[in-house]
Amino acid sequence: MITVQELIEHLQKYDPKMRVVIAGYYSGYNDILTIYPICLQLNTQRHPCKGAHSLAPLNLPKNQQISAIFLGGYNPHYLLDKTP
Repeated sequence: MITVQELIEHLQKYDPKMRVVIAGYYSGYNDILTIYPICLQLNTQRHPCKGAHSLAPLNLPKNQQISAIFLGGYNPHYLLDKTP
């Protein structure tokens, strides 16, 4: 796990114009296209193809949720390659 403070401290070591990416679904890397806060329920997934945590259901008690920052992106060429 990494906090916002730890991420900022780590990123300050690099050129501020350096690109930031996330892992692609199977392989490769994607640009980050969105950043926003989310609420998670921790350790809900065990399948190796799924992330360990899930979005917290709206009715989940607040003491069972954790706030997080989501960094998201996708391959924009995927939609361009789909022809009817």
